[in-house]
Amino acid sequence: MQEPQNGYGSRPLVECNVDAMRATAPTPRTQVHRLPQRGEYTRETIDPILDEGLVCHVGFVSDGAPFVIPTGYARHGDTLYIHGSAASR
Repeated sequence: MQEPQNGYGSRPLVECNVDAMRATAPTPRTQVHRLPQRGEYTRETIDPILDEGLVCHVGFVSDGAPFVIPTGYARHGDTLYIHGSAASR
């Protein structure tokens, strides 16, 4: 499978295979607690939501400090590509 590239030929910074999530039930940390009956965890629901969006927010810790940055993303099959720059944390 050929990786999606932008017009400048850059490659995704991070590639995350989401196939493992297909059979994973929500954990106490990932399940919806407020109005839990509204939570959906199926790929049939999640994939169209991912396909409609362009930006996600990625949280991480760098040098002991938490950061959350807006990041471009795209889904191609079972792979979620998160675009970013190595110069930007």
